[in-house]
Amino acid sequence: MGLALGVSYATAQLLMSDVNYAGEGLAAGVLLTALFLPTPAAISIDPLSAFPINYPVWSLFLELVVNLVFGCIAIHLSLGRLLAIVLL
Repeated sequence: MGLALGVSYATAQLLMSDVNYAGEGLAAGVLLTALFLPTPAAISIDPLSAFPINYPVWSLFLELVVNLVFGCIAIHLSLGRLLAIVLL
């Protein structure tokens, strides 16, 4: 829903005003946002935002990163180590 609204808004801006970004930046932003990846500033329609199409996606991106890190270290955690981390 957020991606669809963001694409609609960005497309309307592109068609109806004098914004200075190309359609390629919009397409790259849509693709990367759909994959929950940040858009590089060099190709972004909003260089100040990592997720210019759907701003709240940053929290989901960080959640995916944290889960990936946890998945990489979880195989090394015993019950005692996990309890020690939780109790800290």
